[in-house]
This record gives sequence, C-alpha cells and structure tokens, in this order.
Amino acid sequence: MYLGMLQISPILVVMSMILLLRRPPVQASVMGAALAIALWLGGAATPFSESIASAVSQDTLILFASTTFVMAPGLLFVIFLERGQVNLSLSSWVKNLGLSPRLQVVFIVFGLAPLLESMTGFGVSLIATVPLLVALFDKERGIRVALCGMAIMPWGTLGLATVIGAALAGISAFDLGSTSAFTSAPVFVGLACIALFVAGLGSVASASLLILAGMLFITVLHLVSLATGPEIAGVSAAAVITIAVLAFARIRAGMRTPWPVAAWPYGLLLAIIVVLKLFNTATGFADHFILQGDQIRWKPLASPGVALLLMDLLLLRKSSADGVAQSLLVRAKRPLLTIFFCNYSAPGPTAQPINQSKVEPERPERLG
Repeated sequence: MYLGMLQISPILVVMSMILLLRRPPVQASVMGAALAIALWLGGAATPFSESIASAVSQDTLILFASTTFVMAPGLLFVIFLERGQVNLSLSSWVKNLGLSPRLQVVFIVFGLAPLLESMTGFGVSLIATVPLLVALFDKERGIRVALCGMAIMPWGTLGLATVIGAALAGISAFDLGSTSAFTSAPVFVGLACIALFVAGLGSVASASLLILAGMLFITVLHLVSLATGPEIAGVSAAAVITIAVLAFARIRAGMRTPWPVAAWPYGLLLAIIVVLKLFNTATGFADHFILQGDQIRWKPLASPGVALLLMDLLLLRKSSADGVAQSLLVRAKRPLLTIFFCNYSAPGPTAQPINQSKVEPERPERLG
C-alpha cells in the first residue's frame, strides 16, 4: 500500500496544487513530472534503466503528438469562428426558434452545447450558449445552466479524453467509451435536472422530459462508442437530441426557422468528421501510417485532428491570416505544456507497465 501511494504521489501533487493551492496547471504539471522523475531515479519502484527511459519517452511523445494534433487545429478553428462571429449567429438562431422554456433547456444541455463541445472542445459551447442563455434567463441563471451543458467531458474534443485515457490504461477505447457512457449517466442527468431547477423550471413534467432526453442521449452515446469508437459518439448523441427537438418543434408549432448561413463551418465540420470516420472504417486507410511506441500505437490518419485541419485550411482560404499564428501560440502553449508534463506525472517511470500488450486506441480488440 505504501509503495502504491508513493507511485501515485505525483498525481496527488498535481491535484493538490491545482485544487488546494490554486496554482496554474502548468506549474502543477511540472512539479508532478519532477517528483515522478525523482522517485524513478531514486529507485522507488522500477529501477532506472536506459531501456525504460527510452520506452517512457517514446510513449509520452506519441501521446503528446496525438493530443497536439487535435488541440492545435481545434484552437485554430475556434479562432476562425470568433473572427466570423459564427457563435453569435448561432445563438440568435436558437433564440428565434420559439421553443418553450423546458425545451430550450433540453435543447441546449443535451443538444447544442455537447454538440459544439464534442466537435471542437475548448469551451466553444460556452462561447455559443452563454449569450443565448443570458438573453433567455437572467445572467446568473444563464451561466449556471451553461455550465451544466459542459458535463459531457469524456466526449469533448471528439472523444480525445477517452482515447488518451484508454491508451494510458491499456484498454480498448471502444469499451471505455461505451462503459463510461453508463457510468456517467447519473452525472449527465443529475446536472441537467439541476439546470432545470436553476432555470426555475423544476416540475415533474419538465424532469420527465429531461430524463427521457438523457436516456436517449446516453443510449446513442453507448451504441456509437461500441460500434465506431468515441470520436463521433458525442457528436452523434447530441445531434440526435438536436434533431429530435427541432423536429418536435416543427411538428407542434410549425417552426420554419432556417439554419443560420453564417454557421456553415459547424455543419461542414460535422460532415467531414462522419465521412472520414466511415471511410477509414470501410477501407482501413489509416493503417498505412502508424507511429509505434513501446506500448502505444497511434494512427494519425484516423485522428479527428484531420477533420479539424481540413476545415482550418478551408477557412484560411476565406479569411485573413494576419495574427492567426500569434493567437494560436498564445492559446495553445499553456494547455499543451500542461499535457506534456502531466504525461510524465502519470504512474509510469515509477511503476511497472499497466499492460504489456500493444495499445491501439483507434481500432483495439474487444475485451473479453
């Protein structure tokens, strides 16, 4: 037990510095990595050797590359969205749909917010939904409801957290995503109920509608994660809820508000994500280029970063490139440094490998 606590102490240091000492994540991750390396060099668990050092470095760099390949294009996409005021147009569209208050909450918490967050990450859902919710409710209530819509974390940024978590744990990303859909269900539904209460819509009818939407969301999340992996699971589940609410509103109230033209990047990104996923699944094209570490295999061509990168190239042709690189550097450097050092803070150098089998998050074997 003492050895186990010693081995996870770098993670505890990171969490303590952030939660208790309120230090920036970069500082916390650097301290965690420094402690992990000190324990390793001190022989706290696995003895230091050049072979282990090489294996850890390879896996860390591959994990960092897989994260960067999604985060950097994703942040660049956010910059282009802000320049084109896309989210402002989207918020105005939702406001003009004429949905009832309870449907508005369901639409945002289980539909629009996780849809935008799953495709892009980086708090884009807050950028789009906070102005809308503040207009629908008062400022304090609107912000609280928006935060409830950020609960779909493991499938934000096209399932990046689930994919990386599965790689670190040495298990299938398919199984981790499909299982965590159910284990996360109480959190999703519970926070959505809190959103209703905060919005002043707490009633049996409202709660029943929200629970029904939550069950549909979780079911789609589970099935898509199991069938194709977590990359498009969050997008699919949120899209189902979004379409269902819009269809209901159209049938019941004759809603005819067209999709805002300015928000076309979201629609095209969604189409590219789905097409690339289906193409790779059908042809195995992503298998032609694989980066192999000691325990980690990464297929860059199967990464959701490809879809984001294609969208960035298209938007770059339609927008000025002035100041884009500087804006991207300012936004990306801290989170990427944090992720890099956090990889070294995880139990690795100080512990035996979790799983000696090669991990392949994009197309892993089924777990028995």
